[in-house]
Amino acid sequence: MRPAPISLHLVASAALALGAAACADLATQPAETGAPTARRDLVSGTVAAVDSAQLVQLLVCPTSDSASARATIGPEGGTIGARGASITIPPGAVPESTLFEVVVPPSRYLETEIHAVGVEHFVFQQPATITLNLARCPLALPVGAGPQGAYIDTATDQVLELMGGSYDLLGHKVTFRTGHLSGYVVAY
Repeated sequence: MRPAPISLHLVASAALALGAAACADLATQPAETGAPTARRDLVSGTVAAVDSAQLVQLLVCPTSDSASARATIGPEGGTIGARGASITIPPGAVPESTLFEVVVPPSRYLETEIHAVGVEHFVFQQPATITLNLARCPLALPVGAGPQGAYIDTATDQVLELMGGSYDLLGHKVTFRTGHLSGYVVAY
């Protein structure tokens, strides 16, 4: 006896189901190319088209408190920090004494804002080093996650640029370099 032929409809449905199951996790993983794709906002549930470079997760580390610190740093360099976020400016990076501020705002993420007081856009003559301490964060990073710094739009928390950097597992710190000042978070 000959087996009954499988309908094309059944094969197509099975292939679609397998494809959907295989892609269920893609919104949390960086894509291989820079092609636009869709991303589901985990808070609102909305779906929007974004560049695949933006397919990263921000480290959830909620705080309702804020902290800040100010210091004048000149051509000799220096360090300023607040609540586990700091910037180290190397000698020669700043041409003249400048008042800098590190702000850790109330946020859902491990976020910091760093700026030169009274200056809209500040660019260093040599890259500065930013360190963000993860020790206060209640959630552990997923196994295999590669935390790094990310430059964000502080009004929307949209990642504008992944900054790379290094992760000190024992010290619970992400360190990265930047040539400009803005808002930053830890992403993975």
